[in-house]
Amino acid sequence: MANQYNFRPPTKKEFSILKSELEHIKALLGFIDEKLLYKDIVIKTKSKEIIFKIDKRNISHLLGISYKGGSKSLWYDYKKNRLSSGNISVKKDGTTVQKLRALHSFQDLFTKECVLTGRGIYERLSFDASLRTNKLLLGIGLKFVD
Repeated sequence: MANQYNFRPPTKKEFSILKSELEHIKALLGFIDEKLLYKDIVIKTKSKEIIFKIDKRNISHLLGISYKGGSKSLWYDYKKNRLSSGNISVKKDGTTVQKLRALHSFQDLFTKECVLTGRGIYERLSFDASLRTNKLLLGIGLKFVD
């Protein structure tokens, strides 16, 4: 679960952006729910194969938000078609809007040719592998569990 100290209420400008991105967030949640959630996602290269799953708990982090009531509330509200920008807090480091805009390319990670990288460290983020689009707009870091 996200550390609530890393989030704050959105400014008026950020709130306006959140409202304008809300339909895209819903569409993204729909794609994840229908195509990816709890399914084995297999990424193959000539020399490596990685299998991973996307869990509901990871979605808030992916979006760069904190939702009032946590991940369960985010999904409950999405399913009941009552997702509200008023329940969203943004990251204190200011990256929420960046993440939301980059996520317009999220489906490309699973529907187009992508690049699988090895272990990496980027600022405070470390990962065992990452999957990124060819355009370098978006990448998701993967941590190996076993």
